[in-house]
Amino acid sequence: MKTTRTISALLTVLAAWGCSDDSAPASSGSNARDACPDVAPVSGASCTADAVVCEYGDDPRITCRARATCESGSWHVTEAGCDHMAQAGENGCPVAHPSADAACAQEGLVCQMLGGDLCACAKCMGGPCSADPRWGCAPPPSTSGCPDSAPALGSNCDDEGLSCSYGVPCVTMIATNRRCSGGVWVEDAAVCPQ
Repeated sequence: MKTTRTISALLTVLAAWGCSDDSAPASSGSNARDACPDVAPVSGASCTADAVVCEYGDDPRITCRARATCESGSWHVTEAGCDHMAQAGENGCPVAHPSADAACAQEGLVCQMLGGDLCACAKCMGGPCSADPRWGCAPPPSTSGCPDSAPALGSNCDDEGLSCSYGVPCVTMIATNRRCSGGVWVEDAAVCPQ
């Protein structure tokens, strides 16, 4: 009896192992769930699923993640080259959470505040642009099922149709919308005012 249960458990594990890999990196597009290599491919390497976009890394600054796109049978890779993200009290970041629309001096500065909020110093934040940069902050999404940090494009998801917004709206370096579609996270376009 014990041997039968052990064999049954082993077969269940092997079947699951062969059918899915929840730790796989990101992609979007057709057959995305299985299309991305475990590590970022080299530009020019061959691929078979055109239009698939794979994202690598977990930096909250979306522009600091590497992306690989399969186009015409080969990978086109955009490397990310960002410095360490400043925390509260570091490199010009305020020690305490800044008030909404408070003036800031270093446009483009992104800070990770205590509690996980991201704050960005920018002139344009989801509304009319201002002459001077100001702080905009956003907590992790409160929607049930949304990860605290934006999931990598194409990483596996199970809650079909779930939509999650991250970062300060329309601040390109940190804002993104992700939606679970076809078992993977895909980018959901945001419309920003001009």
